[in-house]
Amino acid sequence: MSGKGAKGLITGKSSAPNKDKDKDKKKPVSRSSRADLQGGYWEIYKPQLSLIVLLFAGLFHLSVADIGMVAQYKPPYLPTACSGNDPSVFPSSNLFAAAGEAEWDNGNACGRRYLVRCISAPTPGTCKSGQTIQITIVDRAQTSVSRSSRDGAVLVLSTIAFAVIANPSAPWVNIEFTQF
Repeated sequence: MSGKGAKGLITGKSSAPNKDKDKDKKKPVSRSSRADLQGGYWEIYKPQLSLIVLLFAGLFHLSVADIGMVAQYKPPYLPTACSGNDPSVFPSSNLFAAAGEAEWDNGNACGRRYLVRCISAPTPGTCKSGQTIQITIVDRAQTSVSRSSRDGAVLVLSTIAFAVIANPSAPWVNIEFTQF
């Protein structure tokens, strides 16, 4: 075999330019065409947009707390729906509560702990600003020995717990509460 074709077959080289080499070279790609190839502008500006969203979120107070009305109840506190006549369920701080029907959860509320803070009341100045308490559920409001100062409360606080967050002469206040 002779000629150009024969030489290429013998040496394994072809005389045609190597097209694979051109494919391996990266061509410059503009930012806009890169964005089109990678799923749009979101991919390019994702870090900047995420930062902006976080900054705006920081301007607003996001809360996972519930809001409801709380009343108070006075001694005697025993027996309770959670523990009968066992006084060991009461925290030493005396910051405890009976659960209203919305929170009772068929008795599963027993022992739950909540952070509670007064947010408003019918009489201005009733709430003690900056006071948040940690309470433990020890009873069911509907069946407690002592009656609540108001029906329909989400929680019914002991007189001591109520006095920490609000003026004790108030029969009820609105609260923000969070289970933890």
